[in-house]
Amino acid sequence: MFSGRIVVLTTYCIGLIIISSYSASFLSYLMARVFKPPFKNFRELLNDGTYPLGVQANSAELDNFKNSPNKLMNEIYNKLIHPSINTLPQSSLEGLNRVCAWRKYSWMIAEINAFSYNKQLSCKLFPVSEAFIPGFASMAIKKNSPYKAIIKI
Repeated sequence: MFSGRIVVLTTYCIGLIIISSYSASFLSYLMARVFKPPFKNFRELLNDGTYPLGVQANSAELDNFKNSPNKLMNEIYNKLIHPSINTLPQSSLEGLNRVCAWRKYSWMIAEINAFSYNKQLSCKLFPVSEAFIPGFASMAIKKNSPYKAIIKI
């Protein structure tokens, strides 16, 4: 009689574990969606054509697209930026708020700058890592500067 109770209790516990694990995996399948971005680079953004590209008004990014010798950048400017040239946001925060408020809107900003606004936004941002404009930095120092040893020039 005692061994029968052990068999029933063991069967019940195993059944409970199986149902719990199935329910948990089924719910995680339903709830955890893997987000696939609509584009990965500038070419795909242009080919999609449904996402206007926002840049800050009177900014270096706007100038990069407008005056670039790269045909792709010029096409992006003409098709995705220029149609809304008069309504470009005046600040990065304003542009990022548009990303959250509008269903389809993309915003050009350095990734490190974008994530500094995370707490002020009503949505989560994701970077499009292959869509970027390479940047360069330089620094001028005196010929016999003591800092040359630190910088290793």
